Amino acid sequence: MGCGQEELRLPEVKTDFSGQFYEKTDHKFKIKLYAEYKKIKEEEEAVLFAEKEGNISILFWKEGGGAIKQFYQTVYKEKERLKDKKVLSALGLTRKPEIFEPFNRERADSFIILTTEREGFEKVIKARIEIFPKSEDSQITVIGIANEKGLKKVWEMINTITIF
Repeated sequence: MGCGQEELRLPEVKTDFSGQFYEKTDHKFKIKLYAEYKKIKEEEEAVLFAEKEGNISILFWKEGGGAIKQFYQTVYKEKERLKDKKVLSALGLTRKPEIFEPFNRERADSFIILTTEREGFEKVIKARIEIFPKSEDSQITVIGIANEKGLKKVWEMINTITIF
């Protein structure tokens, strides 16, 4: 962490909030969203939900379970590789993340990559979950972006992700 920055702490979650479910049956994916998160756009392989303090994008990849999953597993086991600019670039990052850990979901191997950035005077938190369902060679990327006020809701929604 840079000078003057406190370590990022993920909020406690409750997943019994009222809201609506988004389900993509051909990818065996489901997530619960707060009611104020409205669907902005949906295409065959992507969907975006947003409200004023955050957004959630979900990308569905038809393949990627094999080599890409192995890459994430290797980087997790050898975290010193997160200092290598080529590895960061391959992960779609410009700097070392605050968190790079497994994200436990049944029926999937998943990783969370969490970064913080400054946009003007505001801290913006990006939580990216890479999900590799065990039943098929596919990948699901969930990206939650929020300011500090919106992080709790984004984190709670991410924690409702189910692979069935």
